[in-house]
Amino acid sequence: MAKVVENITNSKKPSDDMDDIRKDIESLKGNISDLTRHVKQEGNEKLSDVKDKINDTISSYSKTGREQMKQMERQVKDKPAQSMAIAFAAGIVASFILGRR
Repeated sequence: MAKVVENITNSKKPSDDMDDIRKDIESLKGNISDLTRHVKQEGNEKLSDVKDKINDTISSYSKTGREQMKQMERQVKDKPAQSMAIAFAAGIVASFILGRR
């Protein structure tokens, strides 16, 4: 009987358990908030890196395209008859390909 009385007096009250649960929930809320903030920050950094890579790639392709256009313009100016013949041949080939549909 003495052990039962000792267990009853040493056991926590339901209000103590509720306080522990409340503390755990508050701690969990803080952890989730910290995690959300961290994930958002990491996502923004990765997005910034991807944007930079895309801008570099676009810039590179744009520069290459401009150089190719200048080279083609020089070739047309240097050899206009050859350029006309190539354009004519390409037109005939395209006509045959598209005309068979």
